[in-house]
Amino acid sequence: MMETDIKRIIYHIYLPLTLILLISAYCNLQFFQDGSSYLLEILQSNSAAIRHGRLSAWLIQMPIVFLAKLLTKLGISTSEHLPILRFVFSLSYSLIPLISLTLSWMVVRKNKEGLLIWVVLIVLFINLINFSWVSELLIGLQLSCPLLLASIVMPEKRMFWIMNAILLPFIFMLHPLIIFLFITLAISSVYISYHNINIRLKIRHFFRFNAIVFLMAGLTRGIIHIYNMTPYEKSFLVLQEGKEYLFITSLENRIFLITAIVIGLVCLLVKQRYQCSYLVYNCTIILAIISALLLVSQYLYQNFPLKTGLSLFISILIMLMATVDSVTEISAFEVKQRFRLVTALSFIFVSVILVKSLIWQTSIHKLLKETALTKQTCTEIMYQDTIISEDFIWLEQNPYTIINNWALPALALIVQDSSPRKLLLEKNSCELYYRSGIVQIDPWSKIPKDLIIPSLGN
Repeated sequence: MMETDIKRIIYHIYLPLTLILLISAYCNLQFFQDGSSYLLEILQSNSAAIRHGRLSAWLIQMPIVFLAKLLTKLGISTSEHLPILRFVFSLSYSLIPLISLTLSWMVVRKNKEGLLIWVVLIVLFINLINFSWVSELLIGLQLSCPLLLASIVMPEKRMFWIMNAILLPFIFMLHPLIIFLFITLAISSVYISYHNINIRLKIRHFFRFNAIVFLMAGLTRGIIHIYNMTPYEKSFLVLQEGKEYLFITSLENRIFLITAIVIGLVCLLVKQRYQCSYLVYNCTIILAIISALLLVSQYLYQNFPLKTGLSLFISILIMLMATVDSVTEISAFEVKQRFRLVTALSFIFVSVILVKSLIWQTSIHKLLKETALTKQTCTEIMYQDTIISEDFIWLEQNPYTIINNWALPALALIVQDSSPRKLLLEKNSCELYYRSGIVQIDPWSKIPKDLIIPSLGN
């Protein structure tokens, strides 16, 4: 890789990507739904918010847990430093895409730069249809990408074994649907061991060994999940619930995912066809921009999905395409065309995240303004995700629906920086608060008002 190409990677991809991730963390875009609930739980317990046995979340939450404990040990009120705590929590989760891309670049930078497009297509493009930054499934999906590249590019190298020793256990303890990713990694190793005629017999054994390791990891994760399934996870075994989680999504999201498949097919089919590849890549970039505009336009009239399970299966398809692509040489001309596409997808990612951050920040600003106008300490604003307070009926209008979900009570509390803080709760929760001094932020949390963090201050 030439020095000029390294500079282009830094200036065209890493610099704008780092900037937009910092902006998203400053706006606390990572608080969407589960994120705000996680931070509130961390502040109450001074420990990581581990749910459904997904232990790897502890490592991501370690910076915010350490900071909260440090402030407590120094006798400093965490309630007075909420902006810093919010930023540290958001930053920890916002770095996942950057970590995935950096590890992937370390794998392919010497002689397989053309394979980077597949990681970018998953991490910076497909992932845009999801709003959750704290989803263990999406985190596992992103971190599986460098593991895939390492397993097909350098299965015999020390770097792969180090990466495998770190990432595989981490991914293993995330979401139960990770088993599909492990199976995909196993299939990729088997495919390359039989279809890449240029690899030596010794290296071919590494591919087969890796396939066994990934397959055993997937089977073991599945068995553990069956014996430790929580009621929440069991609910998705109901046909309708599982169908909604995995397959139902908006038309705009479907078009966006189809575009991702088209981009992958272009990268596979245009190789070595110099006469038409430049024009085809230009058309592909235009198609990606149009699909991104459609994706963003729906925020004016659609609900905001936590995550779309369909993106997992499209990402698996892209991983398989990457495997097929890796067994043949990629010309220097093709590498340049793919880099143009990578740059375009990076700027699309930056633009869409900027739009999401602006919508989020606007909604939070209005939430704070309307909360300050309430006269009572506790206001019941919702019942089973339906707004029942006339003063907050605006939450049912786009784009403010981005914060209108089950985690709204937690979000409303942790974004208030000054005392006295006010509560926005579910129906009948204020009666409990005034009668017994218990704050019920969500169905599973009941906290005495004198112990809640951040403190109410009244």
